[in-house]
Amino acid sequence: MESVQKKSQLDQAMAMLPANQKMALMIYLMEDKSHAEIAHEMGTSVGAVKVLLFRARESLKKSLESL
Repeated sequence: MESVQKKSQLDQAMAMLPANQKMALMIYLMEDKSHAEIAHEMGTSVGAVKVLLFRARESLKKSLESL
């Protein structure tokens, strides 16, 4: 039961992410692509991808800590 609740909380936190952060994080985690591959797929720079991933992780941490 607790794992279902945690998944629901994670889904809610993911839904609150901006679209570009969510996309970068999903590609990174689900497709196991490098920063360069993500940058190419998203049409942006590697530096921008690193920032998107950092911000996505920080947002998820804050959202999950507050639940």
